[in-house]
This record gives sequence, C-alpha cells and structure tokens, in this order.
Amino acid sequence: MNEKRAGMMNVSCFLEPSVEVMQSFIDAQVSPRTIKLMTMAPELEGSLPVIKLCKQEGVQINIGHSDATFEEIAELKEYGLGGVTHMFSGMRGFHHRELGVAGAALHFDDLYCEFAKQTGWTVKPEAFAMAYKLKGPDRIIMTTDNGALALAEKERYHYTRKETLIPNGDFITLRHDDGSEITYNRTNYEEIKDIELSYIGSIRNLIKNVRPSIHDIIKITALNCARYLGIEDRKGSIELGKDADLLVVDDHFNLKATYCMGVLSYMEDDNV
Repeated sequence: MNEKRAGMMNVSCFLEPSVEVMQSFIDAQVSPRTIKLMTMAPELEGSLPVIKLCKQEGVQINIGHSDATFEEIAELKEYGLGGVTHMFSGMRGFHHRELGVAGAALHFDDLYCEFAKQTGWTVKPEAFAMAYKLKGPDRIIMTTDNGALALAEKERYHYTRKETLIPNGDFITLRHDDGSEITYNRTNYEEIKDIELSYIGSIRNLIKNVRPSIHDIIKITALNCARYLGIEDRKGSIELGKDADLLVVDDHFNLKATYCMGVLSYMEDDNV
C-alpha cells in the first residue's frame, strides 16, 4: 500500500511489492488457491511481477490505498487488476484532467467497485448513487469493514467519525468533537455491538438511498462477490448443489436467521 493514501491503516504494517513475499504466502496455503483476494497499490515499484504471479495463482487484485494515476491503471489493468477496494476511500480522487484511481474505476466497465459500510461518513450517499448509476448492479460489490474500535488498546482519533476513542480496562469512552461522551462496557456484547454499523444495517442504508431491486441487492451482496473471487460454482446464489449459506430477512431487511452450509447458526428470538 502507498503511505500517501494510508487513511486509517498503520503504515508500519505496509509491505513493498515482492514476488518472494507473495510466493511465501502462496506456499503457506494448506489448500491450493485458498488466497482469493489482495489489495495493493499497483503504482509502487515491483508491483507488475506480483500482479502477474497473483493472476497465475488465481488471486484477484484490488487497487486500494493507492496514489496511482489513470494512465498507470490503464497500462497495468490487463495484467490482472480487477477492481478497487473501498471505492473513493484511500485512493487518488477524480479530477477532470487526472481521473486518478476513482476515475479509472468509474471509466473502465470491467473494473468492480467494492464499497464498505454505507454509514454516510466515508462515502456520501450521493457519491455511492453516482457510482451505482455508472457501474450498474453487475459491477458493484458490497462488503464491510471493522476497525475493532471496541477493542482499541491505545487512545486514537477517528477522523471520519469525529470522535476520540479512550480505552480504560473493560470500558471504552467515545468522546465526540462537541465534547459529549458515552462509555461502553467492552465485555458486554449488547452494549458494544452497535459501535460500528452492521453489514445488514449498511444494506438498509443503501436501500433507503438508492432503492435497488431485491434482485440487484442479491447481485451486489452475493453473486458479484462469488463471481469476482471465482467461486460462483458453490457460492453466490441459491441453486442445487451449492453451499446453503443463507440469510433470512423480513420485508424491512431485519435479520431473522442465518444458515451456514445448511445448518441453522442463528435465529432471532421470535419465530421466523
């Protein structure tokens, strides 16, 4: 990743592109092609051999935390760049004379735009709606992220949330920029579960702002992801012979039950 576009990431954990390091990850796999996806800044020196190796080994490459120009992406795309991580975040933005990573993602029809939680903080609803109009439901992937905010070990400032996280043993205090505070017991899941927006809560926000059809929601949350990672043969849709990983939701997209490989793993207290 490029330190210029680190965002909330810890730059001390960044690795320079290295075929040797990537090969060591591949060799460490217990089963072949376990690694499905990697984010990288393709403009960094040494990226091209890594991109080629990943394509050979079935690892999809996302452009992310990248300062790449439109021209750099256009040149490298054919070697195995499939999409972008967290569209609009941690990347060179759009300018009418230098389209950057964001512009390249919108311009090239075959690049997927992956979006994280739709909180309205990192990506404004209007920005998502614009990308949705240009890319359509076949090239949008809805994912999530988790900053483990409730488990912060050191005081830190979250610039998009405009609040400071202050850990204190089993408790954590969120101090907002206006001076207001709220303290949570970190050992109580019911208290901390809503510190970060849930995935299905993100989808409800998306539905409110963009109003996609149920079929398009299935595409951007399941089918597109499976196609992108090359596992459409067993994931992404409800078909005979596929893994029965299912979410049961009501008309308002409240989660009622979860099945993993056909086995009930969660059910809300009331009847489904």
